[in-house]
Amino acid sequence: IRGNKVRMSGTTALTVMMTPKKNLYIAFVGDSSVFIMSSNKSKKVNIEHNCHNKNELLRLRAQRPRGFMYTIKARSVKDDLSNEIQYTRSLSDFYIKSFFSEGLIAEPEIIDDVYPTSSLDLLVLASDGITDRFKIYKKHPTEVYLSFLKKHKGDPDRFVKACDGMIGLCDTITEKRICVDDMSIIIIIILNGKSEDEWYRAVTKNAENLEDWINVNDEEDLSEIDDQDIYDKHSNEVDDFLVSVPLTTISTGYYDEDSAMNFTISDDDEFD
Repeated sequence: IRGNKVRMSGTTALTVMMTPKKNLYIAFVGDSSVFIMSSNKSKKVNIEHNCHNKNELLRLRAQRPRGFMYTIKARSVKDDLSNEIQYTRSLSDFYIKSFFSEGLIAEPEIIDDVYPTSSLDLLVLASDGITDRFKIYKKHPTEVYLSFLKKHKGDPDRFVKACDGMIGLCDTITEKRICVDDMSIIIIIILNGKSEDEWYRAVTKNAENLEDWINVNDEEDLSEIDDQDIYDKHSNEVDDFLVSVPLTTISTGYYDEDSAMNFTISDDDEFD
């Protein structure tokens, strides 16, 4: 990949390291998430680096005297999607960092807590494309996986079919044009000395039945999904723009003149 394709590309990063004592250490950059499940209780481990993260907004607010604000908005001339970039840390994205290097940073955050695998049943690493889709059902990916596992009780391929079911559900949401972000997910089963059958019985005993929640029509409640990931063909521009970076700083092959890079403090007042 060369030229503008490199400058216009970026990614988040999520790393889980297991020590010889089988403790988990977690570090991340951006808006991907880690979920753990223990004794049928699901927990989200990290708070993503985006404009819903209080600490990130306070970090960015400290740059206000220098004229930098938070949300970066641009529209590509290649399609009609309006993308509000709400992540605040990433790798690459040089087309933004060329003028906002101290705002959009690549510094990782290391989670203070250490998680012994002896107390865990399931570990899931997921991009925001996965988590946003499941927010429609108000579910963690761990919970969705166990519901699909429960559906395939007795099937020797239940672990694979549960994964296929999860992605199939995501594809359905994509087809409805509710959420269109790309997807990455890693699911790690932690047996802790149990056989696969013993583990399956233990984790699905109190798992919700798929049919109890999958048909709930909450598609109109999209408040928990980042604006950048919702398909909105006729999206309006964000109000309260404070600083507009000149279009000449961005490759004109990617952006039209009505959507120069902008920054807003629309979420700021919540954290006074």
